Amino acid sequence: MSDYYWSNTLEVIGSYTRVQRIFDQFYSLESVPCAGGGAALDLEKVLPIPGPLKGTRVNELEKHLHALHLVPAADLNSGPWLYRSPAERARLQQEFTLLSESQREEMVRIAIDRDADVYQEFGALDEDDWCRRFWGCYDNTYSRQGGLFEPDQRGVRLWCRFSTEVGWPKHVLEHLVRTYDDLTFINEATDWTGQKVFMLGSAGYASYKTVVAYQHEEC
Repeated sequence: MSDYYWSNTLEVIGSYTRVQRIFDQFYSLESVPCAGGGAALDLEKVLPIPGPLKGTRVNELEKHLHALHLVPAADLNSGPWLYRSPAERARLQQEFTLLSESQREEMVRIAIDRDADVYQEFGALDEDDWCRRFWGCYDNTYSRQGGLFEPDQRGVRLWCRFSTEVGWPKHVLEHLVRTYDDLTFINEATDWTGQKVFMLGSAGYASYKTVVAYQHEEC
């Protein structure tokens, strides 16, 4: 398990029967239960990997070309870090230019003929990219804890905690907010630097607040 991960704390608030349905449909234990663990949100149950992408893996150079030239600018912030970083994009461009002319032509042909259509339909090129973008991790979640029901003035509160390695599962949570607009979803995601993203989802809409951790300067 990486030292770099996002810790998510999710609360679902609403009537008992509706919150119970969320728990029954979308919560599960870890595949390898651990001491202190408990049922928590299972990303795959909420937003399954698209069937055509399951088990797929695209050549890294093809991914690089796609990220450099075909990914819409608005999508870059949702993609893997190496696609967002200007320094990494410059490095990938240099890697591409070092290929032979025939290799570059073949990669361009593949990117235009196949990869662009796959990305347009699924928002990713293969299973790994899809999981990173939509789940915020490579293989569902780990370190699940919770499944705790508590009384609340609005009905019942369901609490859980889970971790994701690459980012926080914004797409999964937004899907829940849109689908269950009679419930309130509150998620606090904290990355390894201490930066926090607060999401409040209610009535089908989500709002966000980001708090950047204070960095102490060394003397």
